[in-house]
Amino acid sequence: MGTSLLVTSLELVALENLITHRQAMVDEQHSEPFPVLNEFEVLHAYKCGLFRECLEMCRNHVIMIIRSGCLLNQRFFIGLPVFFSQLDGELLSLFGVIRLSHPVLVLLLLEFPDSESIALLTVLLYLMSQCQKKLHCDSLYDTLQLVRYIHDKLFPADDAKCFVDRLILKLIYRSTKLYVDDYLIHAADD
Repeated sequence: MGTSLLVTSLELVALENLITHRQAMVDEQHSEPFPVLNEFEVLHAYKCGLFRECLEMCRNHVIMIIRSGCLLNQRFFIGLPVFFSQLDGELLSLFGVIRLSHPVLVLLLLEFPDSESIALLTVLLYLMSQCQKKLHCDSLYDTLQLVRYIHDKLFPADDAKCFVDRLILKLIYRSTKLYVDDYLIHAADD
């Protein structure tokens, strides 16, 4: 058995356990004015390659969050590598660069006191974009507009709590835009 397969299996088992324990809190707290999502369930679907299911969960919850106005109520803790290691791609690379530039967590939190977590909305937008890329969806244009809207209108530039969120939203926009542009160039060549 390969090491990467073992690591993936352990990650999936950990996510399954986190889903079970988190679900009790979600059931207790979820209501129409205050939507709560079991973020581990979405991450599990993504890690298992269930991109359509993950995309639908993300899309539905993004709509609920925007309608309710509860943008910052549910946070995703990124202060410890255990939590953001469940992500992949550009986002994981970004957190890696942040950790390399601030190897001591305390120093990072002194410089950016609100950087221990990001809005779950940001994570959902990242996963939506990644799923759409993997599924080659035409709805990437809508996602680009949504990311731009959330960055410009919902996460104010002067709010320190939104600093990392805005950084990630810029990353999502840039990455998705490059993917769309590359896809159009290849489609024109065919």
